[in-house]
Amino acid sequence: MGARPDSLVGDGSGSTPAVYGTGCSGGEPRCSLPSRDRGCLFDRTRQLESKVRLYHPRALRRRAKGLVFATGVVLAALIIAFFRLQVLQSDDWVLRASSNRVRVLPIPAPRGTIYDRNGVIIADNVPGYSITVLPGPVDSVRATLTRMSEHIELSDREIEQVLARLRRFGREVVIDSDADFDAVSKIEERRADFPGVYIDMRPRRRYNLGVSGAHLTGYVGEITADELEMEMFPDSVYSPGIIVGKIGI
Repeated sequence: MGARPDSLVGDGSGSTPAVYGTGCSGGEPRCSLPSRDRGCLFDRTRQLESKVRLYHPRALRRRAKGLVFATGVVLAALIIAFFRLQVLQSDDWVLRASSNRVRVLPIPAPRGTIYDRNGVIIADNVPGYSITVLPGPVDSVRATLTRMSEHIELSDREIEQVLARLRRFGREVVIDSDADFDAVSKIEERRADFPGVYIDMRPRRRYNLGVSGAHLTGYVGEITADELEMEMFPDSVYSPGIIVGKIGI
């Protein structure tokens, strides 16, 4: 019997090649591969079809449009954020930046010298030192004040009072308005151990008549919390630690 034209015949090597034919019923395709090989062929066909769908021009255009849309949304959000920061909130951020690099510190003016009718000085000023602490994290400021208590008189109760004033007013607080030179020297020698603390010179009032002339010359003292709430002591001028006149001339 002759070989069928639509069949594949082995080449004598002992292996049976795949045979494809039309069969006897209506000429429908027939695969004579083993079931395992047919499964592999089916999987390979599906992979090829998925790649065709993935790289189809229509699919590429759809993904490109989605990418362009997402990029546009991100750029629009960035533009809106930059506009809000640079235009709408510019004054606020400029003020914050200035506060980080510039700090306004009040310089107390020396009080006038008082003479009697004979030209004798009753009250005048002498150089003095004050120690001031700046606002900061509570734990850091407490640790700094604790180390400083080794050089100046500063009890635990006074440390808590300083922290309370820092939280209340949010401004620098004078720890010691009349520090002696030895304490100032020790603190300056260990500047790195006291972050947020600075020392400045300010005039200190001296009364030559002592208590005998207090009824006339009066006295000065650190401003109190009650005085800071009074209208005659505006916050823009007076802060905790400022020395003000109490009574007298």
